[in-house]
Amino acid sequence: MLYQKKITVGNANVTMPGPKHWKWTILGAKSQMSISLHFPQMLDHSSLQERLLITTRENNPIEGVVSIEDHETKWSFQPKEARKVGDYILSIRVWKNRQGTTQRDYLIIKLEV
Repeated sequence: MLYQKKITVGNANVTMPGPKHWKWTILGAKSQMSISLHFPQMLDHSSLQERLLITTRENNPIEGVVSIEDHETKWSFQPKEARKVGDYILSIRVWKNRQGTTQRDYLIIKLEV
């Protein structure tokens, strides 16, 4: 007996995911802070885990816990230790567009907690 399953798909999404469409919030007090990014569409879970990184202005990584929620439309970062006031960088590691061109984006986040 032959089993068949009909699958219907929509149009290809050719929009490059990028930070210009993201909304971010910083929550916290003087001792702790949490950074959250909200995406307009679902992004790949493993890419979110591996490609987003918070560093100091001097490019030192900040240790902490990343969580991905709301059907992969929210990325949150909770640092391991209390942060000081200063500039932090959200680094988005290499993304490739449909033409194979490598892109690297950075957001500078100034924390005033």
